[in-house]
Amino acid sequence: MKNIRKGLGKNLGMGYKNLAPMDSHIHSLSAKGCKTKNLYARKIVEQYKVYKFDELSKEVQEKVLEKHSNINVDYDWWDFVYEDYDEKLEKMGFISPDKSFSGFWSQGDGASFSAGVDVEKYLKSKKLGNKYKKVINAFNDGTFSTKIVTRGNYSHSGTMSDETYNTMDNEGLGYEVSEMILKDAKDMADKLYKDLEKEYDGLTSEESIKDTLEANEYEFKADGSMYSGAGQESLQNYSKSKDKTKQKTLNAKGDWDKIKGGTSPDMWGNEKKGGFIFVSKLQYPEGENKWRFGGANGRGYFKEKYTKTKPEAEKLAKEYMESH
Repeated sequence: MKNIRKGLGKNLGMGYKNLAPMDSHIHSLSAKGCKTKNLYARKIVEQYKVYKFDELSKEVQEKVLEKHSNINVDYDWWDFVYEDYDEKLEKMGFISPDKSFSGFWSQGDGASFSAGVDVEKYLKSKKLGNKYKKVINAFNDGTFSTKIVTRGNYSHSGTMSDETYNTMDNEGLGYEVSEMILKDAKDMADKLYKDLEKEYDGLTSEESIKDTLEANEYEFKADGSMYSGAGQESLQNYSKSKDKTKQKTLNAKGDWDKIKGGTSPDMWGNEKKGGFIFVSKLQYPEGENKWRFGGANGRGYFKEKYTKTKPEAEKLAKEYMESH
């Protein structure tokens, strides 16, 4: 014990003269050279009741919806709209469109894109192949070409212009076509922006936010603050709640399982990759649209579309399954 007691009584080391408070038990341990750190540490367990979203009061629900207003747009929510327009633009003859947008609150907001142009495909898509046959021939022999470019720091159709190479015999006919192509490109950019805005408004609507909170099984305290463990096990727990019977009509890849007792009548989960899909009837229909498709990946990205019929919504669900 000689080395352990070294320094006792000399205001050094762990001598009892250095102790505070003067507890007899600690005094005794210290005099024996024992460490006394954390002797009074206590473990406190807090208990509180948690609620599903629909169990909260209306006032608290409004608070939660406002707090999580961006829950569906924290990721690249525009990907689906971009994919739709890639297909539309490709059918029109635009090659590898590079799209951008800003929105949705400032005067300079909008959408734009740059792209190459397959002039022959473009003219034939508009049933103008015969009228502009000379331009098509010039395009194929290399004496005429055009492309869409963007300039400036903004993203709207006004920043788009054409760069045209034209040495064909009838130059005026060629420029007539390039002007027509530019006008259609700008029109498509404006339509893209409107669809992006519509998509954003849909994803940030109270109904969509509520669907995401319920589908992910988030839980809340009485004041509306989210329980820290909420949602972390929702995807992992699909294996406990899912119906083992595969959906043969929709399950294209075999990775998607029907979820038993989901928040929507038709709901599927992907335990392997994480994510879920649902097809449900709208509680408050918008015009002709009566049904809704929704899908989310394991990162939390959420996507939804409205359709007139259930088969249309199921088709979207199948396409989502095939691509994820």
